[in-house]
Amino acid sequence: MTPEEIVRDELKSLRDLSLRLAQWGVTVLAALQMVLYYVRNDVYARLLEAKAIQPGDLLPAGYYFTGTIFLVIVATIFTLFLYLLTNSYRYYRGLLGNEVSTTVAVPASRLSKVTRYLILLLFYVFPLIDILIRAWVKEVHIVIK
Repeated sequence: MTPEEIVRDELKSLRDLSLRLAQWGVTVLAALQMVLYYVRNDVYARLLEAKAIQPGDLLPAGYYFTGTIFLVIVATIFTLFLYLLTNSYRYYRGLLGNEVSTTVAVPASRLSKVTRYLILLLFYVFPLIDILIRAWVKEVHIVIK
């Protein structure tokens, strides 16, 4: 194998790994969001049983946002891993250089800065949705039962 072929194989491997990491990150965060619903439901029932809150009250913000903070931590971990993979991809892409990529029929693609930021922010949609759900529940006075 030539050095260019080795670098291209590495680029392909990094793209595949990045896609799988993004898929797993979204899957894990969606699963955590579902688990948080049931945990919050259980905490709400226990607080009602202990008479710490009245029926119709919202789950106290401290309990609710503990789950949101956990989502932010997990999203940050996945974002950092994806950022590291992206930096490795850019490094190997830089090894190809302009003169090598002009000799190949299909050059390796480059992402715009906006696309890079959107990909890195992909995981933060879940904590944002969690916060929006809390605001919506508070506004329409729906209580977790």
